[in-house]
Amino acid sequence: MKRILVGVAGLDVHRDTVVACIDPGADSRSYDTKRRILPTTTSGLDELRQYSEAFDVQTVVMEATGIY
Repeated sequence: MKRILVGVAGLDVHRDTVVACIDPGADSRSYDTKRRILPTTTSGLDELRQYSEAFDVQTVVMEATGIY
């Protein structure tokens, strides 16, 4: 399968946590995503920002079933 975008993150938002799955980028030959579970606290969201910047995330998709 051909990659269409690189630097993509998928976020699954829960009340207490955010699960972030990030595509490692164009240099990776596999589709082995990097997965991390972070708290929804201010420090946790700052850590999510830093984690996303480390992989040069440009596009984010989000899923949440609640009203967050």
